[in-house]
Amino acid sequence: MQDKVLNYMNEHHMVESGDRIIAGVSGGADSVALFCLLEEFRSVMDFELCVVHVNHNLRGVEARRDAEFVEQLCKDRQVEYVLYSYDVEKVARERHMGTEEAGRQVRMEAFFRQKELWGGTKIALAHHQNDLAETMIHHLCRGTGIRGLCGIQPVQGEKIRPLLCLKRQEIEQYLGERQIPYIWDSSNDSDAYTRNRIRHRILPVMEAQINGQAVSHMARTAEYLSKIEEYLLKQAGEVLRRHKSPAEGGCHLKETFFEEERVLQEYALLVLMGQVCGQRKDLTSLQVCQALELGQKPVGKYVELPRGYGVLRQYDGIFVGKIKKSTVREQERCWQLQPGEHLTLPWGRICVGIFPYFGQEIPEKTYTKWLNYDKMGIMPQVRTRRPGDYLVVNRTGGRKKLKDYFIDCKIPKEQRDEILLVAIGSEILWVIGYRISEAYKVESSTREVLKLTYEGGEVYAG
Repeated sequence: MQDKVLNYMNEHHMVESGDRIIAGVSGGADSVALFCLLEEFRSVMDFELCVVHVNHNLRGVEARRDAEFVEQLCKDRQVEYVLYSYDVEKVARERHMGTEEAGRQVRMEAFFRQKELWGGTKIALAHHQNDLAETMIHHLCRGTGIRGLCGIQPVQGEKIRPLLCLKRQEIEQYLGERQIPYIWDSSNDSDAYTRNRIRHRILPVMEAQINGQAVSHMARTAEYLSKIEEYLLKQAGEVLRRHKSPAEGGCHLKETFFEEERVLQEYALLVLMGQVCGQRKDLTSLQVCQALELGQKPVGKYVELPRGYGVLRQYDGIFVGKIKKSTVREQERCWQLQPGEHLTLPWGRICVGIFPYFGQEIPEKTYTKWLNYDKMGIMPQVRTRRPGDYLVVNRTGGRKKLKDYFIDCKIPKEQRDEILLVAIGSEILWVIGYRISEAYKVESSTREVLKLTYEGGEVYAG
């Protein structure tokens, strides 16, 4: 069995010469086997070893017994031993979670703290194939995607799992043949924990009545799914490279993002949401689906994400990042124009038409404007002003800030934020009730014109 584990470690490049490995050892069969194997391999593979034991303070005398057992085990083999102690019930209350999850969190906190203090490079954990199978079943029952069905990875950042090539029976057989003692945790007998119920009631039935190699087959499937996940993540990265651009407080995805394959949209958006929010584990598939549905929603609609983040529909794509209420209100006062549409606003409506131009005369009207459609890559929107807005005021492309234009027109300050504008990005095509951009005036070479007519009500969004 030693060769099997050693080959597995080499296959996944778990250890390099000079590594300093933190091993989590509880005193149970799995972690004791991990400790003994690593202690045996350390001279061959040229790494240093330090053991961390975590006391959860849940089992009184038993917990103290476990700590003393692991400490003696390390003394006998001359391996450094460090004890961490946590009041897990208190941690669970403070973090609003179950004791099982709280225990898992404090263990990882202890391992990473000791790694930092000791100058460690890797953290070795004692998960095996049965743990992987239990994780797959647990995730499948709760609802998951490919990532959840990958189960536990052999290498995950600084964490390594040398025993993931073994079943629980192989580990117990190894310890029995060498007469290596270990501790039995009485909490393993309780079905209060979800994993214990899977371990005691589901996996034994699967192996006894369906297939005796069920656990091994699930491990192979997890490995196959991991490769699929890796490929999809790589493709998602390419999708983001094509469509993502930085934006204040987050990132912007162009409208063309929604032309990609749906599965790549899902993966790319999940990756981006995780990058922006700081982690993926708090994100749900429902949030991803709702965010993708924004592609069919009007400007201003948004999906909330954890810790003040969100996904906001904009006229030329979606924004992923910190969502300010003022930004949402700003986007809600924005309407996308569509050819042939009569866009109804709370205080009037805009009629939109696209027509061929053959040199016919363009009449001068205050509330009807003809614009050079040839120069528009996308349809404009109707909105109120935003920082950075500008108007092209002459044929040479000279620009004027919209604020300065309002001052020139002697428009009162209290009205400026309410005036309706036709815009593409920050470029103003028409200040409704006033002038149009020189850049979009109809010319002799124009082939198509965009006709906009504002009807009824004031030209203010108040």
